[in-house]
Amino acid sequence: MTDRSVKSYDGRFRRRWRLAITLLVLGLVGAAITWQTERVTKSVTLTELREAGTRQINLHAGSLRGALEKHASLPFILSRNKDIFALLRGPEDTALQESVNLNLEETNAATGSGWRSLR
Repeated sequence: MTDRSVKSYDGRFRRRWRLAITLLVLGLVGAAITWQTERVTKSVTLTELREAGTRQINLHAGSLRGALEKHASLPFILSRNKDIFALLRGPEDTALQESVNLNLEETNAATGSGWRSLR
């Protein structure tokens, strides 16, 4: 090998080595950017999902609370009806059943509660 061919070989080797190092560094930087982007995207997405879930739960809780509060007075109203207690003591009394059923239907119509009669 001549001195000139050694220098030529040495120059090509250095250029290839620099190219390999440059490509390796660019690959590592690209991988780091991709990894960081994935982490940030995941964090933002989870935060958005959490907030949407919280809003949805609050909406459902408010609806449920409203539905329950709408009928909160019914136990008190029904507890004041002596016919209901009499019917519990003597469930075979058909006249009393009719009276209680009529009363429950009227209460249902007035309050919109959806209670069903004993029929």
